[in-house]
Amino acid sequence: MSDADVRAMLRWVAAHDPYQRVILVCAHSQVPQPRRGELVVVWNGCLGSAHVGVPAQLLALGAQQVTVVECPEQPNAVRARFDAWRELVGERVCWQMPGKRGWRRGAGTVLQLGAVPLPRRTILGLRSQTSIDVNADALERTRQALEVLGGPEAEEPAGELNGPPLSSHRSDRSTSQGIQSVAGVAGATEDSPAAPIVPSVGQAGADLSADIEAIVLTAADCSACGVCVEACPKQALDIVVRPYAMPVNPAAAFADPAAIATLETAESNAVALPHPTSRISELVHDLAACRGCRECIALCPRGALSQTGTPSWAEIGRSPKISLAQVHTKLCPQCASRYDAREGNVCALCGYRAAHPFTSVKPEEIAKIRARRLV
Repeated sequence: MSDADVRAMLRWVAAHDPYQRVILVCAHSQVPQPRRGELVVVWNGCLGSAHVGVPAQLLALGAQQVTVVECPEQPNAVRARFDAWRELVGERVCWQMPGKRGWRRGAGTVLQLGAVPLPRRTILGLRSQTSIDVNADALERTRQALEVLGGPEAEEPAGELNGPPLSSHRSDRSTSQGIQSVAGVAGATEDSPAAPIVPSVGQAGADLSADIEAIVLTAADCSACGVCVEACPKQALDIVVRPYAMPVNPAAAFADPAAIATLETAESNAVALPHPTSRISELVHDLAACRGCRECIALCPRGALSQTGTPSWAEIGRSPKISLAQVHTKLCPQCASRYDAREGNVCALCGYRAAHPFTSVKPEEIAKIRARRLV
């Protein structure tokens, strides 16, 4: 199963009126006959390998509910993936046992993933207005879908318990959200979209970090040289130059008497006075654009970057741009490049050329200079 097949399915959904229910079924499971307003998607393989953001993307495109049919060959894998789906988007993803619904021939649509036809609107050259970019990759589609839906369900506080408690094999979180079986809903029927059947495994411990390619970075002793910015194929790193502002009372920010004395000495020697071209060069990491290739870590000449973990879906949606380092910089008077203000009156490259006027710059020296020089 490729992401191109999923994008083709999403284009089909976007080109039609919103479906009341989208039913996901494995290729080796019993395929139901959809009714009017329903879409059955026969997965190309097992649903256990489907991306964690598929239901969120379908719901963002207008589907009212996503139903998952139990897999007869790999039930544990599909139920584990269902748990993550349920945690991400809540009760609009439900579980269905084969045969419980009373499959009958209807007027709905059946799509085979990998063989989805072109929508009529596409053939006629008409564009569909969608809430998410169906041509983006899976992580970006999921981020946009969660933004449309209001964020991961797991980040919301659980509601009050209504009605009798559920059986012990369901998680406390499922109980607090009022998830009930068909038998526990007054007037509900097996055909009703509002009467989901929950699986026999709990949602506690569902892996919400599944399929997140982005990584959390940290920077130590960064010089903002820009190598990582140029190395990133997704433009997830950037250097933002901001105005430099001296604190009104730097000593007031320190409780250590030694630190206060050091600042007072620096001020008396005019070391702390800003240069006319002083700026703050800030290295920024965009979690939403990051795809975890780690090229920035491998190519950093100072070894300043390292991975500290994987962000959650809520972190990607809430604060995608993270400040990794801030460096006080100024312009070199000879080449006009921006460099670390602590390195002297000229940048490292101009300093090397002044010290070695009749020699070429050695490759190993270029690497060292590149590690300190700002672009």
